[in-house]
Formats: sequence, C-alpha cells, structure tokens
Amino acid sequence: MEYVKIKVETTVVIPQYTAEEWELYTHDGRDCSKAVKALNLCLVEAVRMLKEKNLTVNVVFGMICYPVMYEFGDCGASDTEPRNIMWDALEKFMPRSL
Repeated sequence: MEYVKIKVETTVVIPQYTAEEWELYTHDGRDCSKAVKALNLCLVEAVRMLKEKNLTVNVVFGMICYPVMYEFGDCGASDTEPRNIMWDALEKFMPRSL
C-alpha cells in the first residue's frame, strides 16, 4: 500500500489502496487502474474537506466520494465493500470528542 501526505493544520498520512484492497473487480477482466487512481485521489480530497471545511463524513461522502464511486461502478467501486472501505478510512480522520 502506498500513502499520500497532505498538510492541513498538521500533516496526515492517507492510505493509497490497491484494487485488491478496494475490492474492485470486473467480470471481463478489464483493468481497474483508473478506478483505483480516482478512488485514492477522492480519498485525499475527502480528507482535505473533512479537515479544512469541518464537514461530516456523511456530507463529504455524498458530495465527493459517491459520485466517483458511481462513475467507476463497472469495476465494482459503488458496491458495498468499497463504500465501507472509503467510509471507514474517512472516519479515521474525524476529530474525536472528549
């Protein structure tokens, strides 16, 4: 797995998942590398929005993530497993209340 660093108020390390880690697939064996790249970029942008705009995971997921996941639905990106992976990854970057 690769990672991307972005600087917000502090630097956060964002995972960059593989097709297998996103649980992507195609029925005809097509390459899902564009979907992987788009999902990873989407995750970076979504974390940036969580940190900079103080939005909730639900809002960020709906505004940023789901449209990308839907676009790459032919690779399984809009299935339950990738949605859960994205959601779980985003929740890790939400500030914890005391």
